[in-house]
Amino acid sequence: QPRFNMTFENLKILNLNNCAIKSFQTVQWVAEAMPNLESLCVANSELSDIHKYHVSGFSSLRRLDCSNCGFTQWESQVDKFQSLPVLESLSLDDNSIPTVPRNAGEQSSFPVLTSLQISG
Repeated sequence: QPRFNMTFENLKILNLNNCAIKSFQTVQWVAEAMPNLESLCVANSELSDIHKYHVSGFSSLRRLDCSNCGFTQWESQVDKFQSLPVLESLSLDDNSIPTVPRNAGEQSSFPVLTSLQISG
């Protein structure tokens, strides 16, 4: 499995849409290599294995686009993003999430989230 052997501390925006990412582990490696990212786009990736990982890093991430990433459950997949302390915008378009729990929007779940997209 490839890992980054350097860090990009000044990088703020990264778009990895359509890059054939096949595991959430790759996203975790991005967090290690780019600790100051504010915006990450990983649309059209296969991230359904997120339930196996603890989402860590990304202390500055404000915008995350996970459109069409194979998510099928709010509770074991989307809930993982609650650990992102400054996440303001989350795009989940074109995922097969059948229901969103009633308490999903509580401030304790996503304390600074102001934009949520779940169309498609």
